[in-house]
Amino acid sequence: MRAMMRPYTKPDMERPIEELRAEIKRDYEALSAMIELPEELGFAAAVEATRAGMTPRDSYPFKKFQQAFADTAARHSGNGEAFADAFEIVTSVWNYFPHDDIGMSPVERLRAEVAAGQPPIDYDALREELTSPERGERMLKAIDERLGFLSEVAQAHLERHLRAIGGTKKDLRAIVDLLADPQGDPVDALQYLILTTIECARKRKKRAGKKGITMEDIQPAVRALTMCENHIASVMDNGHKNSRLFQNVARQCVTHMTEEMAKQEEEGKVAGSIRLIEPVEALDMLLDTHASVAELAKRLRTPEGFEEASHHILDWLALTDIRDILGREPKESAVLIMAAARLIAATGNPKRPFSDLAPKLRAAAPGFANDDAYEKEVTRLARVALANCGDPTHMMPIPGTEPDDCEERLTELAPELKLRSPLSPNDLPTPSPFM
Repeated sequence: MRAMMRPYTKPDMERPIEELRAEIKRDYEALSAMIELPEELGFAAAVEATRAGMTPRDSYPFKKFQQAFADTAARHSGNGEAFADAFEIVTSVWNYFPHDDIGMSPVERLRAEVAAGQPPIDYDALREELTSPERGERMLKAIDERLGFLSEVAQAHLERHLRAIGGTKKDLRAIVDLLADPQGDPVDALQYLILTTIECARKRKKRAGKKGITMEDIQPAVRALTMCENHIASVMDNGHKNSRLFQNVARQCVTHMTEEMAKQEEEGKVAGSIRLIEPVEALDMLLDTHASVAELAKRLRTPEGFEEASHHILDWLALTDIRDILGREPKESAVLIMAAARLIAATGNPKRPFSDLAPKLRAAAPGFANDDAYEKEVTRLARVALANCGDPTHMMPIPGTEPDDCEERLTELAPELKLRSPLSPNDLPTPSPFM
């Protein structure tokens, strides 16, 4: 069988389409006889299933046909080569025969796009690049480096706030170890922090002139703990690193590419228009945006806690939809995120409107055609962050100092927060892995 069958894995851009279809029919019928395919899986049935295209998407006929075909071929082919041929030949029917939804075959559509000036895909080079062991190892090492750096930055933030309440490097290591355990529960780290705070408060009371520790004192450390929860790197069985945030982002990259591919297929596009989203690219953009936030905060001399609130908002935006980060230059994202932080802070505590910061941020965002477009985008980002975060008060500059009606005020900005009622915890718009 292998000797008589031509390869169909790479689109033929030159030979007459009818000639190719005749060859596919011949090979299909030869394979059918060899592995004794039933009539309902014969060539005519394959062409008819292909003609239906991708409609309806959830259960289109070709999908069902392909599954039945693969199951039958696997049971009756008897060897790996025959099964590979079976998979290749049924795929060739899909590629070379007409689809009603695009009015032609995918290969014909590809030829039309090339004729219109769109370069063809070098399938051999693409396959080699995507499957290269060297490429995979390089990517893993790059991810390790970036996750390690983010982990160190997060730990530095937590260490500073731990010192403020009397915690030690030993306490930091204990919390990091708890968060680095991929099987562990992040709640254990929070409990450790609370117990550490209680012990530090007890020791303070024994010292003359030392005040106790309040919830106001501990809240910044809790926010820093959330940052660590996102970024502390765990070591997987293969020796490479992972983190809760990166796992979420990597999943998003796959989901968004799948959605884009489905959209392109629906529009009849088969080549050249899908941009692969690399997890490393997403990490680099996240790192650059965090760096831009720090640089902007230093340049504008923002009030205490404002920078950390902005970093917190950035992480939640990345967790919700990484495309909000990938779609902009890091410096522009930093301005918008810090403006969203100012809007949240001013809404939650109108006594501190940070009015002097607003014009400085607007001046740093020249890419918007007018103030209305700028304000609309800032408001959108603020709402997205609030609706999907673990604790909206942690987006205030100094959590624990906000007024009693802070959450009510924030709900006016982001009505989705009403869904956080204890009576309906499952109604959150986007469940978070860190809730």
